[in-house]
Order: sequence, then structure tokens, then C-alpha cells
Amino acid sequence: MTRGQIDVAAKSRALSRYGLPKCCLVPVAARSIAAVETYIGQVAPVSHHVAPDRALLVHAYGPPELNLRLPIWALKEAAILHRPRQVWVHVDYRRYREAYAEAFPDESIANIVLDHVLNRRMARATGFEYLRIVPISREANSCSGGLPEKWGVAHQTAPEMTRAIAQSAAFIQYADLGAS
Repeated sequence: MTRGQIDVAAKSRALSRYGLPKCCLVPVAARSIAAVETYIGQVAPVSHHVAPDRALLVHAYGPPELNLRLPIWALKEAAILHRPRQVWVHVDYRRYREAYAEAFPDESIANIVLDHVLNRRMARATGFEYLRIVPISREANSCSGGLPEKWGVAHQTAPEMTRAIAQSAAFIQYADLGAS
């Protein structure tokens, strides 16, 4: 699949703030469906059972060239990062588990958690309406969140950050692989 456009502001932030190599830039949040289509991939409805503006099946544009010298790409779990088909949901959509099951009917999600890669409270605080969801183990889900998420929301809702967010030119957000 072809590449989408590059959100220069989001890429610059991820490269300078997170220090990630380009092959580890993984979109996790978008301001709108238009931003998903422009920067992440082609959007299709998950199914006729799900409202098309609430859950999206995204056929991701081709990933950046992977640097196979990085140890992350030797892990089988890393395949989820640049998965060609992804489910994205509106930040307020509650039936995301059903949407994921519709999008990937051959995958068993019985013993896994579907995680909003960027916490929904953080997304609301930073103005992102659509979030990527991924299947992860309960153990992995329990290892993050809680206090760091609370601190992050408090930081993002401080008056100076609210002004900075309003002026942000970024339409998407990349994952901070250390602590989204």
C-alpha cells in the first residue's frame, strides 16, 4: 500500500521528544477521521453493525522501512506495531470490543484486553478524537496506567498546556513506546 502524508509536527515531536527511530513511529491517536485518512490509512467501516463514525477499520499505509538491527523487531509481539489492518475508535465509543471482534472474526479475544494505546482521558485532554486499539495481555495492561496516567492528565490540563495544545499543529500522535 502507498504511504500517506507525513504529519510533520507530530513526527518532529516524536523524533525530538521521544527519541524514537523513524521505524518506531507508530500512530496511536488522530484528531479526526480526515486525519486518519490523510496520515494513517484508508478508512472502511468495521461492519454494517457498527456506526461508521465510531469504529474504523483502517488499512494502514505502508510502514517505514524497519531497521532490523533494533532488537524490538526480533520480538514476535512487535508485529502489532505496524499491522496492516487496524481498528480505530472514537474516544467516547464504548462497544470497541464488539467492533474489534467484527473486524477480526478469526482472532480470539476471549483472554485478552483491548487497549486504547493512548488513554482516553489523555486523548480528551489533548484534543484527539480517534484512538487505536490493540489486543494485549491482562498482565501487560496492568503494568501501565494508574498513577502515570493521572499525572499525565493533570499535566495536560494545566493552563499553559491547554494553550499549547490549542496551538498544536499536529493532527496525529505517535506512541511513546516507553510510557504512552
